[in-house]
Amino acid sequence: MLDPRQEVNIPATVQFLKLTTAAPLPAEEFEQAFAYNMAVSPEVRLALLSRKVDGNDALARITVPVLISHGEKDIIVLPISVDYIASKIKQAKKSYYPDAGHLLFMEDPERFNRELAALANKVAR
Repeated sequence: MLDPRQEVNIPATVQFLKLTTAAPLPAEEFEQAFAYNMAVSPEVRLALLSRKVDGNDALARITVPVLISHGEKDIIVLPISVDYIASKIKQAKKSYYPDAGHLLFMEDPERFNRELAALANKVAR
């Protein structure tokens, strides 16, 4: 996915997307995910993966409600990251999706939208 040659980048992106969900996405949703992934250039992808950021201070300063949603079948971002982030944000609430991978917002949109709306309503009050 970091290769600027489309003949390499496109199949790599397809393979990556297949790894992001617990079950295959419907074709239209897969195409949508593919399109927004391809909108990110290989140079930007490389910069994102090679950056070194220590966000501990920023996480500790968060004072608004936080919801950390994570698919238990996510092999892109490991579940231990949820515990780490939650340990830095005192008011964080964790929400695990047992049958979802990295794209849990596409795999269980009803639940994701319901929980996000509840968070937005809490913040609005």
